Amino acid sequence: MFSSLGRWRASGSYQRLPRGPEAQPVQTLSHNFLHDSQDPPLIPTRKAPEVRGYEKCSPEKSASFFSKMTYSWFSRIIILGYKKPLEREDLFELNESDSSYTVCPIFEKQWRKEVLKNQERQKVKSSFHKEAHTRKPSLLRALWNTFKFVLIQVALFKVFADVLSFTSPLIMKQMIIFCEHRPDFGWSGYGYALALFVIVFLQTLILQQYQRFNMLTSAKIKTAVIGLIYKKVKD
Repeated sequence: MFSSLGRWRASGSYQRLPRGPEAQPVQTLSHNFLHDSQDPPLIPTRKAPEVRGYEKCSPEKSASFFSKMTYSWFSRIIILGYKKPLEREDLFELNESDSSYTVCPIFEKQWRKEVLKNQERQKVKSSFHKEAHTRKPSLLRALWNTFKFVLIQVALFKVFADVLSFTSPLIMKQMIIFCEHRPDFGWSGYGYALALFVIVFLQTLILQQYQRFNMLTSAKIKTAVIGLIYKKVKD
């Protein structure tokens, strides 16, 4: 068995199988090895997938919390774009969760559920009323079931940013009152200044994350709808 394997590896080529009516049944590799037959044929079933280089993968997925908040993981592209015009090969690959291969099947699954639920509702209505009004499946409901967690996250970012935007004028008011009265104890003034700095800093970070998730979710929704329309037209 091992001698047959050695001859097959040393040959450096694969045996071509006959085609047409003269083709004989092909035995498996394990059968040929066990019976110490001649060089076993190698039949490729599919093309090997192309392996993306590690440098092309987006560093956002493995970036730290501070790097994600400050977008320092994107500095490489900025520096490269400053040195020369960017090309397609210079850009990172999309994250798997953001690609159409992931977004479209999830949305299609939710759309099928919505279609089935709508059909069941129509059957129940038609059993009571012969001339029941026909309702179509809700696209908005399918989109909500697909992206509801991301949309809730985007809404929370917006709420926190709005709360901080209302808080900063209140602290500013306290600082003005502090400056007008000029008390002997001045530590409260430092506290107001530090609180105002922290609030403005957090508001900036949250607004940046809100805009990022908002644009990313909008792109996902657009991708999901276009993919569903394309598949319907294609079929």
